[in-house]
Amino acid sequence: MKALFFKNFPKKSNEIFISYQYYIEVLMTYEKVLVQSGINPSSGPIDVGMIPPNLQEEFLKARDFIEYVDKQIQ
Repeated sequence: MKALFFKNFPKKSNEIFISYQYYIEVLMTYEKVLVQSGINPSSGPIDVGMIPPNLQEEFLKARDFIEYVDKQIQ
């Protein structure tokens, strides 16, 4: 099904869609780690030390990518 869906899109459109899809997955990973850690992002800045050790690497990768994208669009 996925191959048929993408077959009709020009390559550039497909690349853009995949980039957005990856960004959304990273955002969801970031939010998932916050929920699993019991952290409410509205209560202030998030320090890595607030994240359980087993989730820190995943959190850092997601946070770094989100920050990278934010810098690219500014």
